Amino acid sequence: LDGSKDYVVMDNGIAIPFLSNGLPQRITIRKFPIIVNAAGKEDKYKILPGSANTLYNGDRLKSTRPAILSEGVIDALSVQQEAGDIIVSVASDSTGGARTPEWIDKLAALPLLLIAYDDDKAGDKNSEFWLEKLPNARRLRPLLDDPNVMLQAGMNLRSWVQDALS
Repeated sequence: LDGSKDYVVMDNGIAIPFLSNGLPQRITIRKFPIIVNAAGKEDKYKILPGSANTLYNGDRLKSTRPAILSEGVIDALSVQQEAGDIIVSVASDSTGGARTPEWIDKLAALPLLLIAYDDDKAGDKNSEFWLEKLPNARRLRPLLDDPNVMLQAGMNLRSWVQDALS
């Protein structure tokens, strides 16, 4: 903070890097504390300016392994923690994120893509984009709001994923 412009000021929170070939393409900040805006909506995330529209954990996709696509990074991390040995867990970081030809092609090459967007109208509506674009995609509706809420409630994410794979 010596007057040079070689720094970035970020909100308090957890910095979540989205890497592609080992290089950061996007950085999302999970804010703490969570702010409630004037419309009464929680403002949990901040995306650093200049970030790409990319897929979290996308570097781990392999054409031989199934994957699960969540809205939020925390949801993807929850699934990765509980079932990362049987499925690759990625996140679009929003219902409209990662809708680029590059990611559509990479997701289309998978044997199976489970769409685990949130259990709400926006999750259902935006799941349809992937279901229409990708013949290998199938909706996997979370049993509660999202995979992370399921984990926090003590539900077995591994069994939920295994059931969807069988």
